[in-house]
Amino acid sequence: MPDPFESSRRKIAWAKKNFADFDRECAAWFGERNYAAIFIEPHPNKPNHFTHKLRMTKQIPEVWPDVVGTIIDSLRAALDHATYGLAITSGNQKPLNAYFPFSRDATTFETNLKGRCADVPKEIYPLLRSFKPYKGGNERLWAVNEVCVANKHKILIPIGSATFPAGVDFSGSGFIEMPSTHVWDRTKHEMELFTLGPQTTKFNGDFKFGCYIAFGEIGSLAGEPAIPVLDQFVNMVETILGEIEAESRRLGFIQ
Repeated sequence: MPDPFESSRRKIAWAKKNFADFDRECAAWFGERNYAAIFIEPHPNKPNHFTHKLRMTKQIPEVWPDVVGTIIDSLRAALDHATYGLAITSGNQKPLNAYFPFSRDATTFETNLKGRCADVPKEIYPLLRSFKPYKGGNERLWAVNEVCVANKHKILIPIGSATFPAGVDFSGSGFIEMPSTHVWDRTKHEMELFTLGPQTTKFNGDFKFGCYIAFGEIGSLAGEPAIPVLDQFVNMVETILGEIEAESRRLGFIQ
């Protein structure tokens, strides 16, 4: 009997390759450190006061959301192929209802398990239940499905961070204002650092900043760094496939 999980392995291998390439491209792009700069703008409400901001000066490569979408699609397909392979192991050569049972919640999961997995051996249901592929269950696994159906054009956003680890030094009779916490504006791709008044004659600060790629407004993943999350997704799906194959062997569906 042909290996019923071969196509799932190919999907995961493809996802791994694309992820490794994406990880290298991100490291190289951010490594150049020419993607952001300091801008000085008049304060909107205080005459003669100027706000210093960190702002992205380059757009992230347009292909990146497509690459991430491909990685997620491959992982999502690997799960469907694995469930299809389960149906094949039971002797059903043309299963029509053999999909990985992603669901909105625990209640609809049971309905989907009996419908979308009708051609999957019932003996494997306890294992599928243990994965909890629904919101409120395994949130990370559910997120794979969330990203898969999301708008790929909005899947990634740049996020910036800034610190003054050695503090700041200023003098003069003017004005200085600094946020207690520097917050990145995801809409404008910028962050306010500090505002100086007209009589502030000196300002020194040991300023450190960095940026990374994060997921956009996608459910529980919003704002989370893309690279570690994708790495987690790959490992999680590979583990699930391994558990499905091991259980199929234990139950005697494959040798």
